[in-house]
Amino acid sequence: NTPQVISVTAPACVTCTKPVLTIQNIVCNSTGYTVTFSSTGTVGVNNGVVSGNTVVVSSGNVTLTATSSCGEVTQMLVTAPICPVPNICTQVSNLSVGQAVCNGDGTYSVSFSATNGTVSSNLGTLSGNTVSNIPIGTNVVL
Repeated sequence: NTPQVISVTAPACVTCTKPVLTIQNIVCNSTGYTVTFSSTGTVGVNNGVVSGNTVVVSSGNVTLTATSSCGEVTQMLVTAPICPVPNICTQVSNLSVGQAVCNGDGTYSVSFSATNGTVSSNLGTLSGNTVSNIPIGTNVVL
């Protein structure tokens, strides 16, 4: 009795990665507010309407969900701004937050850019334009 030998060709495996999702700007308008974003995935929202790289929201918070072609998901919550912006504020602040990046030691980091304001963080270590040492599994609020 001759043993059977079967050769199995290794598949071309592509690593599925989470899509990058970056919130770029939040602006009040006469009917609510808009959120501009960039993403390497397809973006959907739980509140409002997506048009290109902008979400139009009439009221309330909005969660943006980016989905990659292989099904990985990245979500970011945008807390509704107080609209309209009071007239006493002549320089409106702007905060853009990048994608969270794992550090490999049980923590993650996130970078940001800000104009006309001061940035604080409820977790981690704030240094320059980065918050680091955020424990994995916890959300950070900037």
